Amino acid sequence: MFVPAAWYQGILKEDQWEVLLRARAIENVIFVCASNQTNNGFTGHSMIIDPMGAILTSAAEEECLLITEIDLNRRKRIKKKYQV
Repeated sequence: MFVPAAWYQGILKEDQWEVLLRARAIENVIFVCASNQTNNGFTGHSMIIDPMGAILTSAAEEECLLITEIDLNRRKRIKKKYQV
């Protein structure tokens, strides 16, 4: 799932961003690639999350490029093991 976003800065906003993305990955047993804007009051913190909610790679507030390897068979193994 790709999530392009404009998540604003604010109290606990970075924490909410991370929790919601990890929840989407877990509840749907999917990889989530989330990209957030980095300027004009946005939090940045783009990330790639695996189907178990583990953050595979993440960014800080500044613009950057995230690269990671994704094992597509991991999703199949998780679905089989947990019968989701």
